[in-house]
Amino acid sequence: MRIASLALVVVLLVSAVTTPVAGHPGPENDPPLADAGLDQTVERGATVWLDGGGSLDPDGEIESYRWAIETPTGDTIDPDDPDAVSTTFVPESVGRYAVTLTVTDDHGVTRNDTLYVEVSSRSGSDPADAPANESPPHANEPPTGGIAGPDTVTSGEPTTFTADVYDPDGDVVSYAWSDGQSGAEVTKTVDIPPGETFAFSVRATDDDGATRTFRKTVEVRAEGGPSGREPTIDPANQQPSVRIVGPDRVATNQSVTYALAGSDPDGRIVRWEWPGRTATGPSIDLAWTTPTTVTLRGVVTDDDGATAVATKTVEVYDEGPPVVDIAGPDTAPVGTTQEYTLEAYDPDGGNLTISWDPSQNQLERVNDRFVNHVGIEGELGETVEVRAIVTDDEGNTVIAVKETEVENSEDAEDTQGVPQLLEDQVGIRSRRSDADG
Repeated sequence: MRIASLALVVVLLVSAVTTPVAGHPGPENDPPLADAGLDQTVERGATVWLDGGGSLDPDGEIESYRWAIETPTGDTIDPDDPDAVSTTFVPESVGRYAVTLTVTDDHGVTRNDTLYVEVSSRSGSDPADAPANESPPHANEPPTGGIAGPDTVTSGEPTTFTADVYDPDGDVVSYAWSDGQSGAEVTKTVDIPPGETFAFSVRATDDDGATRTFRKTVEVRAEGGPSGREPTIDPANQQPSVRIVGPDRVATNQSVTYALAGSDPDGRIVRWEWPGRTATGPSIDLAWTTPTTVTLRGVVTDDDGATAVATKTVEVYDEGPPVVDIAGPDTAPVGTTQEYTLEAYDPDGGNLTISWDPSQNQLERVNDRFVNHVGIEGELGETVEVRAIVTDDEGNTVIAVKETEVENSEDAEDTQGVPQLLEDQVGIRSRRSDADG
């Protein structure tokens, strides 16, 4: 037994000696932090908003998001967009739904977080007894906005940031910041070395329980000077390129989305910025309340620190319906052909689509959309109606009507059948808009 024990000791010693010793290990990757959001309670058929924007990777970036939903019956379903940061789903059954978010960082490490959605019957009614033609509940809109505050902070000094957020169809009732603070306005002191960047977020919840997370990244600088570390750009790096995608003309109070379409021939885009605006990221939602001309500016940065800038000029016009009028005779002899002239223009300078009732003949449609020759038919004293339907490029439609009373041919003046345009109508006609010529 002593010999066996000695042999075992020798084997263990040899194993310890022959184990290869690793060289200097690289820095360990910190796993991402998944944040699926707060638990929710909703009624059956209501839209549930899911927001994973509070997830973070302490030493890198989150590369992908994946949502999975377990129903009260144990089945697994997907939300509307299972691979998006934020998405929605509509529960069809009463009970408890388990919603799991799995995030993957740029080292391939995954972490997950689960929230629970309690779904109840609609208040005061049994879903089974609901009428078949009952209108679906109005979909709640989540909060929108961003974090207002400086893009650069001084290391060790307090800085104030504000959740510049509103709810389109209600009120924002709570704010939860990533450092545990609450309230619309917070003060943060960033104690990290100059030259580093610091990311934080706030989750806003509205009065219907919908949440949305807004993020902001700031650069840290030394006291009294610029950031302590200027970016080092590889001379061999190829510059990124970028353009702003979105409409050139926008009506007042119309919400539109603009996107920074950037690419890097030898790497990837890591930062998207909209100078002069609180929002960051590849896209931005904008709306203007008054007519104006705006120049948008966007900047992208690649993984080597090189930047590219794009600009876009946007005309904001005051949306309004077309202005229309029909000139033609008040009375006309039966059996004659009369000329009716349409005066029409779009106040915001858009194009017009025109149709007549009675219809124009083919030659008239080709030569002049604004003139229609109509045969007067009917009994004495009856009225002939001539209509022009005018639609602008925003879909606003106006119908102009001219009524002409039918009279006997012997009662007509020699000038009957030759319509006379009033002086102010001539002035309008000279300003009419014709997209075809």
